[in-house]
Amino acid sequence: MLQTNHNSNSNEINNKMANFKSFPQISDEDSWKQISIKPNNYYFAHTEIVNVVIDLELLHSKEKCKIYFLQTNLYDEVLDNIQLNKKTGKQPLSLENQFDYFNNQFDLKKRFIIGKIIRFLDQNLWVYEVMECNKLNLSKPSILTDNFEQLKKLCYFGEYLYFHPNSALLEKNIEMIKQAIPIKLTNKISKEIQFQPYTLGTVVGKLQIVQDPNNIAIEEIEENRILLVKGIGNHNWPPFKGLITTGMQTPLGHISLHCLSKSIPNMTLRNAFDHQLVKQYKDGDYIKLTVKRQEFSIEIANEQQIKENHKQEKMYQSRTRKQLHYNLNSYQLYDLRLDNPESLGAERLGCKAFTLSRMASFNLQNCIQLNGFIIPIAWYHNHVKDLNITQTITQQDFQSNRKYRIKCLQRIRAAIMNKPLDARLIKQTQQKIQNLYLQIGYQSPLSIRSSSNAEELPGFIGIGLYTSKITKKNPTKKALESCIKEIYSSIWKFKAYEEREECFLEQKDSKMAILVQPFYDQEILKATSVCITTNPYNPNFDSYFINSQSMKGSVTDSIGVSEQLIVYSFDNQIVSQTVSKSSLMSDNPVLDERDLKNVYNVLQYLDSKFKQIYINLGFTAVDCELLITNDHRIFIEQVRPFKSKFI
Repeated sequence: MLQTNHNSNSNEINNKMANFKSFPQISDEDSWKQISIKPNNYYFAHTEIVNVVIDLELLHSKEKCKIYFLQTNLYDEVLDNIQLNKKTGKQPLSLENQFDYFNNQFDLKKRFIIGKIIRFLDQNLWVYEVMECNKLNLSKPSILTDNFEQLKKLCYFGEYLYFHPNSALLEKNIEMIKQAIPIKLTNKISKEIQFQPYTLGTVVGKLQIVQDPNNIAIEEIEENRILLVKGIGNHNWPPFKGLITTGMQTPLGHISLHCLSKSIPNMTLRNAFDHQLVKQYKDGDYIKLTVKRQEFSIEIANEQQIKENHKQEKMYQSRTRKQLHYNLNSYQLYDLRLDNPESLGAERLGCKAFTLSRMASFNLQNCIQLNGFIIPIAWYHNHVKDLNITQTITQQDFQSNRKYRIKCLQRIRAAIMNKPLDARLIKQTQQKIQNLYLQIGYQSPLSIRSSSNAEELPGFIGIGLYTSKITKKNPTKKALESCIKEIYSSIWKFKAYEEREECFLEQKDSKMAILVQPFYDQEILKATSVCITTNPYNPNFDSYFINSQSMKGSVTDSIGVSEQLIVYSFDNQIVSQTVSKSSLMSDNPVLDERDLKNVYNVLQYLDSKFKQIYINLGFTAVDCELLITNDHRIFIEQVRPFKSKFI
């Protein structure tokens, strides 16, 4: 880090600052338009931004501090990385000759405050944010309040400008400044957001309007439609081509990740049913939906677009089937903590169990040790081998008639449930459960989890497709048999079949293993978290995205808004930016500082380990599901490779 001597280098710094294309004030709308941008890496949509640099050199003099309103359309917003890129062909301003001077860290002797003014177009709202890396010492609130007042005077919208504390650190200290300057909290801003994209893209298809998503049968969701949904929707719906919801989605919820993994254009428009761009269309209209980072459009598809869409669908149906691998050579039940899981592979253990068995040997601090055992795929095959499943699903009527296909899949599931389970499997499973209880030192309820060979694959993540069950402690033979058969049958759920078919996986080779683990009672848990080891809004910014919810709600479903944080390390400390707060926590954080540090360290470790494994398959990050205990420990429920790019 370049250290600055203010006495000797003051003139040099002033000369460097003069190189920035900046305005001394924003006097009117034209001035704003001239220097603002519609950002591609800010977490709220329908916004405009101007980057602001405040020079604190004159802080202790009678003169006012210097404020630079950067001509943001010339500079990429790599201010988040404390460096600057030019979009022009001129010599770029480098980290060494400019932005090393802009690192405040925790030291008030540093000269600059880096921030931005954000305009929320849906709300006619302006807010001022400072970057977390400034680490403003708010024990001296005049540093912020005095400069905020000066900032207001230099902006034509000054009387409407608020300060937005966009991090836990700043929110914790607002009591000292809220009487001096107007504050706008994240939850207040997010409640007024009207448009939010999740997956970008353009799609042509027929519109289907879903007024009551909680009371519509899956067969009523027509094939390959663009869905306009009142509320959130249901991740168990069969494949669709586009999604517009009136409820805000959780970006790492099942329905959002489903759209993301398949590049399905997906957005929220809160007032969609009254919006002038939407309400003119009716159910069954052929439309073209375009979702962009800051805007969206809907229009009637023209004849050429419809023809091209039909052509693409025909080409889609003529693809080559992707093989699913399985191995039926072993009926042994395996401990999750295997010495060499690679020798067995996902073709015996299923993808979920194979990944967790790899992880069981990792030396992770503050994590609950992974225990459990695996029922291999061979036992599933043994149970279904005489049910004529392949013969059923290869019938012409099955493949061409949707209603007939639904009935056949119901019959397959019923046949799996009605057939008695092999007595040898039940006996071995009961013995393994007792061994597991001895291993962990107590009897607990059990989590009986699906582990298919048709999930966590390149191009097919399979989130939420298959069933998992919870049993009471020491389950009876009858309860255990029912759980295992229900998980086996879930591979032939209509949604699961349709999703595999859309990705052209070889259906007859779909198999199911089972993972049995201790189930942790909600009394010892404080939160669930779903995390990805990338920043969905700015992938070039080395940070993680952590979504958490109290045990009263769900991160993966639509029960309340989750706590959403962008978390990174700066100056050897964990830093967070707040995207949204939990709607179930009365403005309190779901994860405290200790939890956040533990989660960050676990994610960092898993990211480094699994990237080595998955990078050759094109995966760029890791998707994790975690349970957080009241005593700040972490139980890792699931780890998946993550490939798709967010907005």
